[in-house]
Amino acid sequence: MKKWSAGSRMNNSKGFTLLEVLIAMAIFAVMAATMTTVTQRNAQYAQRIEEKSIAHWVGMNKMTALEAGPNWPALGKVDEQVEMGRREWTVSTQVTASSVPQFRLIEVKVSLKGEGFNGASRTLSRLKSLMTNRQLEE
Repeated sequence: MKKWSAGSRMNNSKGFTLLEVLIAMAIFAVMAATMTTVTQRNAQYAQRIEEKSIAHWVGMNKMTALEAGPNWPALGKVDEQVEMGRREWTVSTQVTASSVPQFRLIEVKVSLKGEGFNGASRTLSRLKSLMTNRQLEE
């Protein structure tokens, strides 16, 4: 039987030293923290893309309703609430006169209802279009 002393190392030792285990755990902790951050950021980006896509659809629906409507939209600003995609949206429609009397400039802005700092909303979609007076065409 071989005698072991504090100054010698056993040649047939199997396993890892405490230092090797601590280094491996530190590497794993850094990798896990990085992966958590990346996953969290990707989830935020996916939510943002979903919000912007739905906001664009809401804006396109409003613009299509205005263009398909029987009357020329009145000048001024109108705010309304719309529900789509299990969310409440604020749709702000601004109709202004253009330099050509037969046309009106329509701007539709869409934001999430109640979102923003101190009541200010973050516009997620903005659409602009010129609309002609169909009554003049007839």
